[in-house]
Amino acid sequence: MMPQGSRSRLRRDEMRTIVAHIYRLVATDLRPRALQEDATLRSKLTDWIVDTLKYLQSATAGLSVTTLYLK
Repeated sequence: MMPQGSRSRLRRDEMRTIVAHIYRLVATDLRPRALQEDATLRSKLTDWIVDTLKYLQSATAGLSVTTLYLK
């Protein structure tokens, strides 16, 4: 049986993947200048990008450049 922390981390990672896929689908179908015109969509996408960057930085903080390259 998995420890509780591992299970919640897996769920969080799975949810992040699902959200990323949804945003990718939305971004694929955006018309030109859609982000300039829709402040809400622009804000949500920007927030998600910033959150993902923070997550990746914290997840890779202890890893060496060689290890990151191998991933």
